[in-house]
Amino acid sequence: MLIDCYGKAKKFDEVSRLRNEMAQLNITPNIVVFSTLISCYGKANRFEEVNEVLHQMKQLNITPNVNIFNTLIDSYGKAKRFKEMNEVLQQMKQANIKPDITIFQILIDSYGKAGMLNQVEEIREQM
Repeated sequence: MLIDCYGKAKKFDEVSRLRNEMAQLNITPNIVVFSTLISCYGKANRFEEVNEVLHQMKQLNITPNVNIFNTLIDSYGKAKRFKEMNEVLQQMKQANIKPDITIFQILIDSYGKAGMLNQVEEIREQM
C-alpha cells in the first residue's frame, strides 16, 4: 500500500497528497487505510495528524478497532505521553473493547522503560 510505504519512508507530503487525491476522487478510506495512517503518523510522533485521522473516522462513524487502539497506545507510550495513552485506554474500554495481551505488553513496556514500576504492577494485576 502506497500510504504505508511513504509513511515508513517519512514522506509525509506524499501521504498527504494521497489522502487529498482520495478525497478528490470521493474514495472513502476504510479501516485498513485509517489504521495505516495512524500507524505512520504515530510512529513519527506526528500526533496532530493522528488526531486529524481520528476526527475523520469519527465523522464517518467508523469506530477504531483493537489494532488501532494498540497502535495509538504504543505510539503514545513510546513518546512518553502517558496521559494520552491512558485516555486511549479509557476510550477503548468505553467502546467495549477489552484490552488484549498486546495492549498489556505495550503498557508494561512503556511504563517499565519510564521507570514507572507502580503502574507496571497495576497493569499486571489487571491481567
